Amino acid sequence: MNGRNVLILADLGGASFAAVASQTDASVQETNGIVDESTKDARERKVSAGRYECSVSFDALYVPTNAGYQALRSAMRNGTKILLREQESGTAIEEYTAVITSMSREFPDQDNAVISLEAAVDGAITII
Repeated sequence: MNGRNVLILADLGGASFAAVASQTDASVQETNGIVDESTKDARERKVSAGRYECSVSFDALYVPTNAGYQALRSAMRNGTKILLREQESGTAIEEYTAVITSMSREFPDQDNAVISLEAAVDGAITII
């Protein structure tokens, strides 16, 4: 999947979400905690799936408008949830809300500014 197919949507005012960024390098990490169900009767460990978690990292966001940048910065500072959407060939396949846990901005001399962020997914991923 091409990285540009992952879009970030944010509430720009009102009740609708709008695309504010796409990215060139993203990673999605899904994990299950485990519940240890072992007993002293057996040497082997017995486990069940525990808490499911998902986090997303964006290393180089493309934010084409100042309004989009301000929406992401406001979401970070106010703890507002953002909407993340994965799509293939323009068709949405998964969507999830998330809270931005960190956001960094780099302004190198004679080069493009780089915005990176990490987000923790709230709840389950919705398959569209």
